[in-house]
Amino acid sequence: MVSASNNEVVFFGGSDCRDYLVGSTACSGTPASNPGRYWNFGTDPANVAITSSAPSLTTMGGTVPTNAGMATARGLDLNGNPIVVAYGGMSLRASNGFGSLDTSSKIYYLYNDSLTTKPTWGTYTVPTGAGPPALSNASLVYSHVTGKFYLFGGYNSGLTSGNVTNGNSGDTWELSVSSSTPSCGVATSATCNFSWRLLNSSSGLSCYPNCPQARRSHRMVEANYNYFNAPAEPLCTNASQPCSFGLFMTGGTPDGVSYLSDRWMFDPTANGGNGNWQNVASFPPRIFAAMASASYYVPSGNGDAHRAILFGGETAMEDPVAVSSGYFVPPTLGDTWMYDYTSQSWNLVKLYGRRYMTGFTGASLLSQNQAREASLTTDTTTSLLAPPPLSGAIMVTRTLKKASHLLGGAATKLAIPEVFLFGGRGKDGLIQPLSKVYKFCAGSTGEKPYPYTFIGSSDTVPSPDDASCDGYDRDVNPNSSSPNSGYTGRWLYKTPPNTGQDTKTNMDPATVGAFLGAATYDTARDLIILFGGISTPGVAITDTASLSANTSGTIYEYTPPSSSDTTVSGSTQYSGVRAGYWNEVKACQESTGIPTARYAHNLGFDSVSRTVYVAGGYAMPGSSSNGQLLTQVYQDGSTTTPEVWAAVRFDSSNPAGIPGQGIPPVILGDSSNQFPCYYWSQVSQFANSSASTSDNRPPTTGVAHAAGVFIPSSGFNTGYYTMFDQACVGSGPIASNDATINKLLVGGAYFDIDRSQLAANENLILNLTFLPLGPNNQGPDQSFLAAGDTAVFRVNLIRTGQSGDLIRQLLQPRDFTYASTDIYPQVAQKIAVVAPPNGQIRQEQILIPLSVDPAIDRIHVERYSGSGVLIDATLMRMGPR
Repeated sequence: MVSASNNEVVFFGGSDCRDYLVGSTACSGTPASNPGRYWNFGTDPANVAITSSAPSLTTMGGTVPTNAGMATARGLDLNGNPIVVAYGGMSLRASNGFGSLDTSSKIYYLYNDSLTTKPTWGTYTVPTGAGPPALSNASLVYSHVTGKFYLFGGYNSGLTSGNVTNGNSGDTWELSVSSSTPSCGVATSATCNFSWRLLNSSSGLSCYPNCPQARRSHRMVEANYNYFNAPAEPLCTNASQPCSFGLFMTGGTPDGVSYLSDRWMFDPTANGGNGNWQNVASFPPRIFAAMASASYYVPSGNGDAHRAILFGGETAMEDPVAVSSGYFVPPTLGDTWMYDYTSQSWNLVKLYGRRYMTGFTGASLLSQNQAREASLTTDTTTSLLAPPPLSGAIMVTRTLKKASHLLGGAATKLAIPEVFLFGGRGKDGLIQPLSKVYKFCAGSTGEKPYPYTFIGSSDTVPSPDDASCDGYDRDVNPNSSSPNSGYTGRWLYKTPPNTGQDTKTNMDPATVGAFLGAATYDTARDLIILFGGISTPGVAITDTASLSANTSGTIYEYTPPSSSDTTVSGSTQYSGVRAGYWNEVKACQESTGIPTARYAHNLGFDSVSRTVYVAGGYAMPGSSSNGQLLTQVYQDGSTTTPEVWAAVRFDSSNPAGIPGQGIPPVILGDSSNQFPCYYWSQVSQFANSSASTSDNRPPTTGVAHAAGVFIPSSGFNTGYYTMFDQACVGSGPIASNDATINKLLVGGAYFDIDRSQLAANENLILNLTFLPLGPNNQGPDQSFLAAGDTAVFRVNLIRTGQSGDLIRQLLQPRDFTYASTDIYPQVAQKIAVVAPPNGQIRQEQILIPLSVDPAIDRIHVERYSGSGVLIDATLMRMGPR
């Protein structure tokens, strides 16, 4: 325990009676004092035969502590010399069977006496009232990160102050070695001095979701997430080999009868060194996790699953100010979670993925689901169950697939959105290269099986296999059991080659990383767009001198896996197509400016203007403004806002430019006079007023680690029905295979009126806000709509003859109730038709003349034809007439 290079064990104190803490008639007599033992197993204890002559026994100097229930931990003095520290416990019991608490306030410590060259015990007495009360069965742990000891819990039946329950303490104490004795682990005499500090809410301690319950007889341990120097102790003095430690607590009893099973992690660096407890029994709190949303139709559930996927992140050890010395990274997580938007709950994902040898015994007994989640040993895409623990990685959801990743052409909606994960740093602190990409199929057993014949089954998946997630299709994949409604999914490992779509933009993804970069999905071309982040794969995040940034103005494009991709030809490309591939696209020479390299920024794609937007972030390490928030001067000339940049991709020369977006002719391409390229410009004109005191005021400081998404006025997931969107096949009250039929039965709104609350001749005003999609809007195929596609809305007055109670019992929406024309309520009067064909948001005020018919009890706003969005409707009373 004292040596930093050998495996040694020290044994001291204790009791031969289970009930030493509370006393018992079974504990009678006084046992002999435990002299303690110090065993040396050498450098490899596994090869030491446990006999009478091995391991070697060393006699300890000083007075060996003999208390039972001491809190003890091994740590280091301020100069890195090992020491063993013990506190509290019960002294040897007298003949009456009871022990007594050690109230001496002594700290017992074992150090290496340089004069006698043997481990020696010493004591230090803390001044009265300057430390914790006398405690037994508390727990002590040492943090390599802060170089301090931490004590929690313990029992003292006489406790009256502090966080006490049933005589158990719930206080957290910090024990420091005095700076006046920095090398007391190696000394010629007992010279260690210590000081205690109570950590509580007054000092700055925090807890999530609450502080741990008072307890005794629990255990605390420091877990090493990156033990790179075994069997020697990692001192974390090498920037290229960072360490990762976490302090954990579990178990114990609150009353001596029941048991605790909760698990906690203590971060001694949080809150400026005042600490934070967090419960990690279910969903560990974290930062820098990767997250994306995915919604998909579940055939067996006859409904949609609306989920968010979360992976990894880091937890605790978050405040470098409180780190004593060395190169540390926070503990890094590798778990996969789903958030269900419907139930509003977090759920740990059950991961699919089985590895079967070809022809293994029992293959014929596999279920369809088991067969589809199996894989051949030669299939590298299924060579892992989950990605490694990652922090600061990037997650993007792909929702469409295109045969050619160019503008124009129809896009098909994926049955199961594909979630891609890349970048970040591992638990060893090393930046991960882009040659490692992980694809997640939510609710699915994985990709469509490849090869197509299942192990142990004659069932096959008909061609073509497009490398999409294995989802049910009645025509080409009728036996698929995916997606299911459970919190399940499959990770697949992709290794994009260093050969891309275009030889002019090829890149080797093994040479590029992206820790805290940002990415988005280009719906116009079916590409994943990556910009920024800390690069240099294989370099530790703590080695700031060796870190580099991704090139300013350069965008990396990832083409998702698809064996039907028409932009790549030739058998030599097939493995790359199956894994996807990266391309590097530089800035166009005509760009009005180029954004500096950055990290922790935000990225979004505007599917209408086909523009990539970058907002905020930090300046890169190594720059003159290292780690500073990136800001720009607002249009008023005096206010600062986060930097905002826009980038538009040009596939080829465009002599006309894009006048509507202020983009001049682009004819030179990038610095090598090649296309494609991205035209960059800084965005400095906004509709906000800096003088406003409302929420409309722009941010006045930089921003980083923000989350954002672009919500277009057209496209998928915007809540409107379009006559061209095939998502409505099999939906609606009659579930027709003709999407247009189903959509004729929806796309409107009903307003029920209680006439008993109105005067007989009272009229209403309907204030209607709506968007009749037209030439300024795009459909899901990325094509602009024609003027004739603009929605026509009609406002109808209806008399149903139904009571208010009956109306409130009817199924929502009302369209479902009246799908059959023979029971459809009678239209009393069509009072308005609104259909401005310009594709702009409109607001109309329409008189509702209820006075014409006392039986009118409903208003129906009907989308009669075309595509549109009803945004808001307000009814106002006009008073009696």
